[in-house]
Amino acid sequence: MLVAIGAEVFIMIGLFVLLFLVFACVGSVRHKIYIYNVPHACVDRFPSVETAVKNHENHELHKAEYKKKNIVNVFSEDFANREGFGWYNESTSVFETWQYSLFRNVYSRLLRSPLRTRDPKEATLFFLPYDSGVEGYMTADGNYQGAGNAMAYSMLELLRKSEEFQRFQGKDHFMVHATSFVTQGMGNKLKHLYAYMANSTIISFETLPSTLLPDGMKHVQAIPFTSVFHYHQSRFSIPAVDYLAEGHSHHRPYFVALFAAVHTNMPSSNKLRKNMTHVCQESNHNRADPVYKSLRVKYDKLCVHQAIEGNRNLPKLHHIIEAYKRSVFCLMPQGDSPVRRGIFDAMLAGCIPVIVSGIVDVMSQYDWHFTNIDIQSAFIFIDFHGTPQQPSAGDYIRWLATVSEDEILERQEYLAKIAFQTQYSVPPGAVNRSMPTTAEKVRSWSPPAKDAVDVMLERLFDRSLAYRAASNYSE
Repeated sequence: MLVAIGAEVFIMIGLFVLLFLVFACVGSVRHKIYIYNVPHACVDRFPSVETAVKNHENHELHKAEYKKKNIVNVFSEDFANREGFGWYNESTSVFETWQYSLFRNVYSRLLRSPLRTRDPKEATLFFLPYDSGVEGYMTADGNYQGAGNAMAYSMLELLRKSEEFQRFQGKDHFMVHATSFVTQGMGNKLKHLYAYMANSTIISFETLPSTLLPDGMKHVQAIPFTSVFHYHQSRFSIPAVDYLAEGHSHHRPYFVALFAAVHTNMPSSNKLRKNMTHVCQESNHNRADPVYKSLRVKYDKLCVHQAIEGNRNLPKLHHIIEAYKRSVFCLMPQGDSPVRRGIFDAMLAGCIPVIVSGIVDVMSQYDWHFTNIDIQSAFIFIDFHGTPQQPSAGDYIRWLATVSEDEILERQEYLAKIAFQTQYSVPPGAVNRSMPTTAEKVRSWSPPAKDAVDVMLERLFDRSLAYRAASNYSE
């Protein structure tokens, strides 16, 4: 019996030593990211200065012509400033960040990451800097008409010749797709590229419903939309944090904010938004309802709202953000897809997002940046179909009136807690319109705390190292 016990102990010790050596080997690998050198036309897909400004300023003059060609101008020159973070308003601390600037915001940070290496042999993670989403969304002159992805074949040929890509069949590679797979889809050229990158990670700002994702895409990961709030020049002027620090969490003058287009591509969303707008207007005019009367004791306005029509109302963006800053709850009804950029604008403004959707776990796609506790603590969900425990979206004001002051404060405090990790910091050198080339020398920089890019990199490195460990790969 002693011999048997001794043998078991010996085996256990052997396994422990083996595991120690494996983890020591993996742990000794230094995190490094390599950015492929690609033609700058793959990186900088924003329209040229002359064309974008001309079309933006003369939009009214050419509206009839645009209508005949089914072309809508969606691009303001303000979006291009500061490497795509957009023009900065000093008085409001808000950036004019385009909702499709995700690639640029990530690329700007990765260029300056202290973890970047220019030697692919040192890298454990590889980034293909191709703004495929914007290229497929608009033409070079700034007009939306389904531009296609002419650069996709060039990227495909680059990867076919890449020893680094072939080593793990692209498992340690990633791209950032700055538009929506769900609503914009993709052309055949891009499908060929992503089919070849089936083992790679494709980053986007939404991945649900997953049934609408292109076939063969195994690793599509959602990260937060890029918001109008960014850490900038050693300042983090984020209302979610500032408002609580100043002790004003209970003094927001508006109870609910609703900014949503009535017309989407989804009939169910149109009906939902129409009903919600009606309830909003009713709450402001109905003086007899006892619930509304009790709320008016605390709030100047029960529901501030405005119908917006996609990109065409973006010059009024600062009005929307100011309303978010002054509201306790911000309603986020589903539109063409279950999520929207406004969710992240609202949470950074310190306004509790109330997500109204047929998919109640819609925020679970952001599992790299939010835990289940984060999601339940920061957001409120309403299933627009309605349940006995949770009424339909048509009753949302009465239902939100049941939320206690203590719960409101707890949720505001939680928004402040997770705010930094959901925004994209502006590097000090990001002051020009044009994007730096991959070969250009830029000063290394990182923000004082983990932002959305840092969280993304951590998870990508974890995935890459797991592949290497599984392949018994050593440097």
